[in-house]
Amino acid sequence: AAMWHFAQAKLDVVILEVGLGGRLDAVNVFEPDCAVVTSVDLDHMEFLGDTRESIGAEKAGVFRANKPAICGDQHPPQSLIDYAQKVGADLRLIQRDFNFELLPTGWNYQSKDNGVTSLPMPALKGDFQLENAACVLTAVESLQAKLPVNIEAIAQGLRSVTLRGRFQTVA
Repeated sequence: AAMWHFAQAKLDVVILEVGLGGRLDAVNVFEPDCAVVTSVDLDHMEFLGDTRESIGAEKAGVFRANKPAICGDQHPPQSLIDYAQKVGADLRLIQRDFNFELLPTGWNYQSKDNGVTSLPMPALKGDFQLENAACVLTAVESLQAKLPVNIEAIAQGLRSVTLRGRFQTVA
């Protein structure tokens, strides 16, 4: 039903979050222009397996041939890397293909092809948010030909992003 509404609205961009792994998740029926795995943690173990290797293989199920496959896990399981190679995905790993640098007043992003300096800190809380933001910048960079986004728009998004519910802090 959600996909029908998205199609009716003729949206330019739809970002879908995979809820359970990747290979078996319902959103996996759609063909992405880009896939991001932010981290591989021991979660949903009753469905995905009880090791980072088994879970990494499941999460990598969202990767597609000749499409950017971005991973922000600083120590990705070999199974994720192997799956990306097996399907011919354009795998981009943090600390190899892109990275970030924390500064006293913000942060810098660097990839093999691009660098952005003096970005504002993400409004979302958590130490992992810079890794996630670096993944997003890598995705935006990989999709520039289809979806041009300027740096000021990215900076504005970082400053103002909110997620109600799951990450909401109630005072």
